[in-house]
Amino acid sequence: LFVEEPTETSSGIADWYCKPLNRIEASDTDCVASVAYTNRTWEISTTKVDGAGIDRFCVIKLTGDGLQNSEDFSVKGTFSNSYDSRGPFGGFTFNTEDTDIGNANYIMMRLGNSGESNMEIGWLEDGFKNQESVTWKNAVVPTGAATLEVVVVDGQQTVYVDGVLQEDISDYQTFYDSSGSVGVAFQNAIAWPSITVIDAEFCRPAALPAPAEQEQQEEEE
Repeated sequence: LFVEEPTETSSGIADWYCKPLNRIEASDTDCVASVAYTNRTWEISTTKVDGAGIDRFCVIKLTGDGLQNSEDFSVKGTFSNSYDSRGPFGGFTFNTEDTDIGNANYIMMRLGNSGESNMEIGWLEDGFKNQESVTWKNAVVPTGAATLEVVVVDGQQTVYVDGVLQEDISDYQTFYDSSGSVGVAFQNAIAWPSITVIDAEFCRPAALPAPAEQEQQEEEE
């Protein structure tokens, strides 16, 4: 269940419930080679789909025990790899449509890349990037490990890297507005052999009933 008392998100929002993203709801079986979750850590390996280029993404939709979606929410986790190379090029999907995990907004970090466009925000259609995306340079991303957080309130997302607000990329107006559903996605231009996502969590306002309270309300009805 959710924690007994509401907590404050790292972005400073008080009175939100947070829950680990510890289960897979759906995944792109064409490109996901292996996935394991232990001790609040996801270990993910992907393969390159034949003919796939930089516009195709490998998507995994995540959920958690007792997790409720919400129009206002945040998703957070620390991305890195366990090999001596750049990557992964990926991050979170959010506001994912129920009918297709490849239809979602995304925020991507090109870890280990010091270029002018090592972050990107946009939206996917059937797992492919729409060209209406925005890029941004971040100083932490080249280190090869970074904590990414996306907060959505009243339909507007705010992006943080290692707790620091990314103002320019937060101004981008995302496309999808489905409630809550989140996941991870990685650019499928190459295979990523060992992606690590630590402490992935989903938070939502405490104003919603906690799962146990909701079940009781449904029983009483």
